[in-house]
Amino acid sequence: MKKIFALVVTSALILSLTSCGDDSVLSSSSAKKALKKEAIFNENFATVDFNTGFYEVSESELIKLQQLKAAGMITLTTETVIEKVQKRNYDYWRGYTYYTVDKEHTFAGVQLTEEGKKLEIDEPVTKRKDEIKDFEANKDYVEVTPGYMTDYANVQATTAAAEVVSDEVVADSVAADSVVEVAETVVEEVAPEPAKPAKQDPNAAYNAAVAKTNTESHHMLLGRYELKKVKEVLCTEDMAKNGTGKCLAIITFNDKTPFGYVYGAPSQGYLHSIPVSFIYYQDLGWTVSSIDK
Repeated sequence: MKKIFALVVTSALILSLTSCGDDSVLSSSSAKKALKKEAIFNENFATVDFNTGFYEVSESELIKLQQLKAAGMITLTTETVIEKVQKRNYDYWRGYTYYTVDKEHTFAGVQLTEEGKKLEIDEPVTKRKDEIKDFEANKDYVEVTPGYMTDYANVQATTAAAEVVSDEVVADSVAADSVVEVAETVVEEVAPEPAKPAKQDPNAAYNAAVAKTNTESHHMLLGRYELKKVKEVLCTEDMAKNGTGKCLAIITFNDKTPFGYVYGAPSQGYLHSIPVSFIYYQDLGWTVSSIDK
């Protein structure tokens, strides 16, 4: 009777270790908990890099800026300038002939409005919380360079400067001797040629616009991914032994911003499923190993 009781207890322990209701194997709740740790479901995950300042834009980029202006996200001014571009054509009888064509450039002056600034994210979240915490010390990291890495370069620069000064002293000495030798030479004064009028630059306006170019990059919020539910959680006995599992996650994209609409974020409120794989770590528990974003 004691042997039968011991066998029953042992069997129960084995079943408990491989049961999908145990914390060490994947369940619906542990799958959902693991998914919510992922960066994709952080409210500051979905962003787009956006430039303000003064810069050249293509026709498609200008359309996006005009849409953002209509949404009250930015102020927008435009400047169109013509660049004279020289082309050449080859003819057997005349050789190369040159001609000029006009190339139109559009420059945009862009600034965020107060409403637009509300959607700026200082630091988009791209990692899980535990990963961010692990490398938090690297945030303001600056490596201290040992002196011997720069001292040699400084010695070289000092030596080079000394050589230049020495060459200048010699040159001045030679010049002084030359003055003594030619002091009695009569130099005939020659009237300088009249200065030719400066040739007008046909691309002055374009070059001026290029010279004004400046940009500042911003991370603008597109919206937020939301996990609705998990289903088809798979946890076979072999998967449990290997610390793996998988499921389907039903997700949607909500709170879509004007930047989200302009830059093609997922459809607002549209539900779709994505396959997710998990792995079990002794220190982290169930963690997403792959997710089809």
